[in-house]
Amino acid sequence: MDSDPVLSKRYQALFDEFNARYFHGRLPPYRILVVEHIPGRGGPSGLHQRTHKRILIRRSDDDDMIVTLLHEMAHAATVDNHNNRWRTEMQRLRQAGAPIPDGELRTPTRMTKQFIESEATEALFSDDRLNWTLRQFVRGLGSQGDVAHSQAALLRQYPWVSRVFRDTKKRCCKERQAIELLRQRLQAKGKKYGTEERQAHI
Repeated sequence: MDSDPVLSKRYQALFDEFNARYFHGRLPPYRILVVEHIPGRGGPSGLHQRTHKRILIRRSDDDDMIVTLLHEMAHAATVDNHNNRWRTEMQRLRQAGAPIPDGELRTPTRMTKQFIESEATEALFSDDRLNWTLRQFVRGLGSQGDVAHSQAALLRQYPWVSRVFRDTKKRCCKERQAIELLRQRLQAKGKKYGTEERQAHI
């Protein structure tokens, strides 16, 4: 698996620093690899491999990557799923001063396909936001109190959101094109009707 040696070295140092600061050095040595893509449903932002003592981090913004590292370190300290023990560990890390955003601790209450479709449709059609990226959409969702604040946190919990957003964006673009085509046809008919009416009065 190809990795970025410079970023991997940097995040390896962060792992050692966080292990000493937040875990009292109790985590075993892990190899940290920053990669372009992690196989798996939805393209996860991080992966904890207990057997190989490896943590994979998908290249992204520094803030998201740091959160991903801490997220995976919490897995290393507990178990491999997002159960109560893992959530308690994340809460402990935040209380210890680790940069854990609200979205990592909160369980969104309205995350359904219909909710994402509705929110995406409203966002994309308002103020000509058809060029919005997934990151911009997630930031918009983050302003709501019960939704994850970062793209990494949201996609980690709900990897299907990117597909729903992409499909909704395609649909909205087609609908906007259809609306624009209809508007042009109506304008053309209006001009034709106006010309015929003027000719009738001559």
